[in-house]
Amino acid sequence: MKHKEWLAIALCWGLMAATATPGGAAIKEETKAAPEGCTVIQKATEGRGIDLVILGDGFTAKDIADGKWKSAQDSVMKYMFQREPPKSFKHWFNVYATAAPYDGPDLSETIAPKDTVESHLSIYTESILQPGYLKKDSIFIYAYENTPVKADKGTPKDMLVLMAVNSTKPWGSFTTFDRFVERKHWGRALVPFSVFYRFTIGMYGHEMIGHGIGDCADEYIGVGKDKAFPVNDAHFGAKWYTDNQRTKGINRNVTFTTDPDNEELFANREWAWMVKNNYHGIMGTPVEGAIHCGKGVWRPTQYSIMVGNQPWVNHWYINPVQREMIVRNLYKLAGKAEEYSFEKFLEYDKRNEYWDQHQEETDLP
Repeated sequence: MKHKEWLAIALCWGLMAATATPGGAAIKEETKAAPEGCTVIQKATEGRGIDLVILGDGFTAKDIADGKWKSAQDSVMKYMFQREPPKSFKHWFNVYATAAPYDGPDLSETIAPKDTVESHLSIYTESILQPGYLKKDSIFIYAYENTPVKADKGTPKDMLVLMAVNSTKPWGSFTTFDRFVERKHWGRALVPFSVFYRFTIGMYGHEMIGHGIGDCADEYIGVGKDKAFPVNDAHFGAKWYTDNQRTKGINRNVTFTTDPDNEELFANREWAWMVKNNYHGIMGTPVEGAIHCGKGVWRPTQYSIMVGNQPWVNHWYINPVQREMIVRNLYKLAGKAEEYSFEKFLEYDKRNEYWDQHQEETDLP
């Protein structure tokens, strides 16, 4: 498959408060209707506003009246901004919530074999929620047209959508986005997930923060522990990755050499600096294995949100390379790209040295 035609749907196993700004001022979280049916949870107080839409599916009028939809919104706000970097940059976000109309059966109930339940946004079956069952255009269009994003921005292209499904089933575990083809109705990223499933935390860390905002590659190996990365593959080999690391700024958390002086294969020069300086005492040696291969490709640290997050490894650690990618993109999305520098990141990142030294403490229940 040619990379220009590649639809970047990252398939990953997902696990799974007013927060003080860096200056210490609390964010005022508003609740007002605009447009009808939309709740404005928060408006950005700095930058042009990074649009995050919590889009509900499977919530009936009774669920909304009984407070279940509000509970879903509260859960998203709790976990999306609980850890760095989003915690310190929460005041850069516009957060909106809207639920698509639904009058079907309870999506937590078992769906009979070969039966389907269809909503405005997706088709649900007895098995896992698959990317092909999502009505992606409908999802992005609904989120765009039923929130202030349309009036404020005039384009959905930078919009982030967390599609909160009213279910306790283990649905989700992937991110839909496309960095290669401009799709008319699409936003930046879409993460669908069962908001009441016990392992939803990974949807915020791995899927939305890692993939959706940071453009991070998967670092896990899975069943490919003995598989060598196809370095010379014409379509998805090392050159494809390093070219896109340089031109599109994506997948910069994997490298194809342990030598930080090899600028051809170690394209992320900020990471190379971290290796040379053994940043925070943990970055001196890249760890072999990433993007489904155990050999010939390296990741920054042994564990992180892009490695684990299976039900048996609930690891909410965001390593320095991932943090730099996330912060860099937050500046871009907030319209502050010209203000970003690696030096500014290093100043910000002083607050995270403790977590680099105590990675196990980032685990969440």
